[in-house]
Amino acid sequence: MAKRSAGILMYRQKPSLEVFLVHPGGPFWAKKDLGAWSIPKGEYEDGEDPQEAARREFQEETGFSVGKALLELGTLKQTGGKNVSAWAFEGDCNPDDLHSNTCMIEWPPRSKRMMEIAEADRGGWFSLEEANLKILKSQLPFLDRFIAAIAEVVLLRRHKKIAIWSFRHSRRAETGEVLAINKRSTPQEVEVPEGVSDSFVTPSTGGGPILTKALQDKRLAIELCEVTIADIQE
Repeated sequence: MAKRSAGILMYRQKPSLEVFLVHPGGPFWAKKDLGAWSIPKGEYEDGEDPQEAARREFQEETGFSVGKALLELGTLKQTGGKNVSAWAFEGDCNPDDLHSNTCMIEWPPRSKRMMEIAEADRGGWFSLEEANLKILKSQLPFLDRFIAAIAEVVLLRRHKKIAIWSFRHSRRAETGEVLAINKRSTPQEVEVPEGVSDSFVTPSTGGGPILTKALQDKRLAIELCEVTIADIQE
């Protein structure tokens, strides 16, 4: 049976959207940076609940606790055949306080010499743009899934402060008005004058261009202000 692993991606939204990654310990990874970082994760046994295993592995590799609410990011099958499952949660930590468990490895390979190393030698907060460069290539799909998931979370969890709009052509060109603004947790169509193309108000969530693109792909628009016709005209 293929090996299975589970892990958790921590994120925070202040001052801007960032994700927390760890750098693997040991001499093999010592001088590697781009494409070397990972979500905190580890293998688990048959019969063990994957989410509980992910919580345990996160805490063992970082020393930080995991929040109750988790976003499911699904499972990836790596090139070597291992299945990796991941979740995400909103939290915060000081990377300087990271305390990882240790493991034994043979180093150099086939030398029969054993060395004790930290599973993670450091951690760090990264913007989505930075994380795309830092994270292991095999884990990039987890970032893509996270971006799609957090776009929804930003809209749903902040619905008291953020208006959500989707625009369509209106036959009421004479009014020149936006007839409805929905500040609830689900998108609602807003009528605009005929001749005004479908458009977006640029998101201002602090997530940077990657999150902005994710929201635009969903044809959702958010802004911390009232909307006017000038905002949505070409």
